[in-house]
Amino acid sequence: MKKKIDVALAVILAEGRVLVGRRNLDRIYGGWWEFPGGKIEPGETPITAVRREVAEELGDQLMLGAPVMPPILGEHALAQVHLFPYYACLTTHHLRQVAAYDLRFVTPQQLLTMQVLGPSLPIVQHLTTVDLLAVQNQIETSNKTK
Repeated sequence: MKKKIDVALAVILAEGRVLVGRRNLDRIYGGWWEFPGGKIEPGETPITAVRREVAEELGDQLMLGAPVMPPILGEHALAQVHLFPYYACLTTHHLRQVAAYDLRFVTPQQLLTMQVLGPSLPIVQHLTTVDLLAVQNQIETSNKTK
């Protein structure tokens, strides 16, 4: 039986594009593309986990928006994963490459042609149907009023 892992992801928006990272080659699925984020630790909520993971992996802080979609249950070779994806915008722009050796802002259409981890494919498909500039504007506007 495969282990179960809860993962919080940030779909970071900028100018109608989303940030993806290419996994370091020494990691499982090295060279594959993924959204920033990682495992939800015991006692964390998906929101606190995504903030922590982005701070650790990129050295950046976020403005969080709504969930991209309901949590997704998927699998890969080693585990069953439960993904919690959130729209986000960066409030800082360090973009350190800790867990990835390449970071890019790409369109959803470009993402369709990239080797993305399987459990994230429903997110990629969904992003092709969304006005990302409008979502980004909503996140930025709602965070200005806080």
